[in-house]
Amino acid sequence: MRIFFLIISCLGLVLGKFDEGCMAQGYQDRAYLDQFSEWKNPRYQPAFTAAKQPYLNEEEQNFVLFLNLLRLNPSLFAKTFFVENPKWNEANSLGYSVMMRADVKSTQAYVLSLEPLTEVVVPSKNNCDYSTCRLENSESAFCKSLVMTSSSSGQQFYENSGLRILMGFLSRENTVVAFWEKEQVGHWGLHIGASLQKGKVSSGIYFFSDPVYTKAEYEKMLTEENKQKDSRDFRDFMAMVPAWNAPKYKAANTAQNVNYLKKNEKEVYYFLNLARLNPPLFAETFLKKYVAWNDGYAPDMQDYYVSSLYKTMLKTASMPVLVPDQQLYETAKCHAVYSGKIGYVGHERQGCNENFSGECCAYGSGSGLEIVMQLLIDYDVASLGHREMCLDPRYKSLGVSVEPHKTYRVNCVMDFR
Repeated sequence: MRIFFLIISCLGLVLGKFDEGCMAQGYQDRAYLDQFSEWKNPRYQPAFTAAKQPYLNEEEQNFVLFLNLLRLNPSLFAKTFFVENPKWNEANSLGYSVMMRADVKSTQAYVLSLEPLTEVVVPSKNNCDYSTCRLENSESAFCKSLVMTSSSSGQQFYENSGLRILMGFLSRENTVVAFWEKEQVGHWGLHIGASLQKGKVSSGIYFFSDPVYTKAEYEKMLTEENKQKDSRDFRDFMAMVPAWNAPKYKAANTAQNVNYLKKNEKEVYYFLNLARLNPPLFAETFLKKYVAWNDGYAPDMQDYYVSSLYKTMLKTASMPVLVPDQQLYETAKCHAVYSGKIGYVGHERQGCNENFSGECCAYGSGSGLEIVMQLLIDYDVASLGHREMCLDPRYKSLGVSVEPHKTYRVNCVMDFR
């Protein structure tokens, strides 16, 4: 269910080349800062996280510097740049001034209302590179080697310096909220360009919920993650629900000794088979505890989809367990690999066999338990087709494949027969 609750936390800006006038503006930005002895306090040295980074130009370094100063001391920022030296707001080479809220005073008041943070933004080369590729619509091999999970974007017009671009964003409260993310400050990336022709974008932003990876980094990360995915599921839930330790439920572990399956793929069989062996007990234990365990990431028990699953399972009889089928595994893996490479969501196949009777696809989680819960709850799926398929007693065999996904990080394909 996590796929429905993505949190934005990372930044990128448009690529371009600066003319001498734009670079001169950058030097003015630093000159504004040098006027104030308060900013020379050693406590603000951590703000220089972008200094001398070879992949960042002068304006990109300035943007990160002023954003970090803003995060560390909003009140001093408001005092120095809104009250004592507002010259940064003079018109740029196209005659535009930074557009604030109703007026500069209202933006100053908003900045004064912000809480100081101790964390500083650290730029990320991968995120910078991905932003450049995305905004140039590049199809280069290098750009295709980068993997992201999700993003949203905004735009900034006509401005030509790091400080001015930051000030423009201060007029947008939703953007400032992203600037104030406390937990994922290591995932930021940016690229600023100076396309100062009328009607063209001077800078834009991309926010990411996770870091951008190269394909090699992503494959390694996912491999390591898959090795650990079953530990929390088994330990936490088995401790919570000792009733499932009864010998008769060992029958659920049909994939335990299948050597072609990864650990999280084996988990899918295990948890789905528990749901099939005793649907009422699963509803009273796993469903209730899963919703509480995932507070903030999954709907609560009053939600229509959760409550309807609970009621359905209370009156559903026990049914046969699903056993692994290598032929079904190969068909599922073919579609999971294909979907992952191009970021596809759906059931249309390209070059993959279709010798199965039913199929479920899940996105955004590599955990066997979360995959099963996502399909059983079937959030926002009016037909409840995934739920019905998972609890259909006519199915006896199953193929499960969990693979990387370009858009949603990971996807799972389950083929039934």
